[in-house]
Amino acid sequence: KVLFETDDSVAAGAMWGVSKHYLHMAREANLAQADLVLAVTPELARHLQRTARAPRWLPNGVELGRFADASGDRSDDAMLPGPVAGVIGQFSARTDIALLGDVQAAGISLLLVGPRWFTTAEQNAEFDELIARPGVRWVDAVPREQLTQYLSQIDVGLTPYVDSMFNRRSYPLKTLEYLAAGIPVVATDVATTQGLDDRFVSVADRESFVDSVMRALASEWDRAAIAESVVNDGWPARATQVLAWIDSERDA
Repeated sequence: KVLFETDDSVAAGAMWGVSKHYLHMAREANLAQADLVLAVTPELARHLQRTARAPRWLPNGVELGRFADASGDRSDDAMLPGPVAGVIGQFSARTDIALLGDVQAAGISLLLVGPRWFTTAEQNAEFDELIARPGVRWVDAVPREQLTQYLSQIDVGLTPYVDSMFNRRSYPLKTLEYLAAGIPVVATDVATTQGLDDRFVSVADRESFVDSVMRALASEWDRAAIAESVVNDGWPARATQVLAWIDSERDA
């Protein structure tokens, strides 16, 4: 039996509206039954260790073929004056909306693509204020096969996470997807970027985030080299690794 924790499921309780006690008990039961435990980040792996055998670190993968060509036809409803910073994904309590506002205030266009899942009136109002600003365009959920139309608009991809336990133990898919599309990334210093090429991923605290975005926009980038940096991070490679671990468990 294999347990793969793709996020800290207990820390997610408040966002999901599910009892943390229930989630804790369910996870402990699964940990007790698992022959092989996988965790999406090293920190989460350490958190899940219950025996002398440490869980294995299995970071998220990326659909390399889907994001290999982000230079196709541009979507008419996403055109913005450059330079453009973008966020592709879900917008929720995990997202630092104020930080995105700081990016817009620096004269950088923002393309935001994905559904909103805010749980409070204050969060919804903050997001409404942001997307009402000039130079900001929000596009609700789109089919994954259309994402490259929006990625083709972006000069730099943002992973603007607030500092929370859930985010610290996460491995954002969006960061991998930007890189697979040949787009440099600026991320807050919250979620791990371990294993990613730091030539193309800039990690910044809140105070230096906008400056990092500006530097990324002022730089010349080899998009093919950026995409090449995650060529070994596709889901087939992740599956091969899992199968190898399963075989080692069987031989033990």
